[in-house]
Amino acid sequence: MDCVKRFDVRAGGAACITLSGYEGEKIRVRLASETIPTLQQDFKVKIEDVRDHVDVAVRRSPETPESTAKQGLDVAIEFPQKYLSRIELSAHAQKICLRDLTCETAELNVKTPDLLLNKFNGTVEIDCNLDMNVDCVTLNGAVEFNQISASSQITLPADVGFRVLKRGIGNRIYFEERGVRTESFADETAENVVELNGMKSELIIRR
Repeated sequence: MDCVKRFDVRAGGAACITLSGYEGEKIRVRLASETIPTLQQDFKVKIEDVRDHVDVAVRRSPETPESTAKQGLDVAIEFPQKYLSRIELSAHAQKICLRDLTCETAELNVKTPDLLLNKFNGTVEIDCNLDMNVDCVTLNGAVEFNQISASSQITLPADVGFRVLKRGIGNRIYFEERGVRTESFADETAENVVELNGMKSELIIRR
């Protein structure tokens, strides 16, 4: 890398996808599996640097079913932190992790039931119509849900303040503390944000 760029990642199917940052100048992609013996033949990575953005694609051979990738493929991508502005991820994964990463926005156009945020700084935009469990080990920024007819939950650290925004049509937000429904414990003066957009969806905020 030689300047700040946007990274567009198309990862396809996978068991787990991990996005992280590091102090370097290259993007690093690692594919691993304990169950796919022909990993090097079945999956290829293509990286294309085009002016202000970088395209990253994990390609699966036509002979390999996507179900094989969802059951046994782990994808780890490390971004050069000082050259990173924005990430757009398209994927179908059993779990997605964002850790040790700072960027303006990470837009996740995904199908995944589980999302982990650990030392992520910035805004996460989640476009997913599956019921999701989002676990925030830390929260420093915003988590925005864009869902239709979904029921999701987000777990936040007990000592982190946040405010809530609800937009869209027919959406509902509930609060739970130690598994018990409770009144709102949001702080409308906080900088961190949890936002629900879309239609006819519900979000449970837990701590």
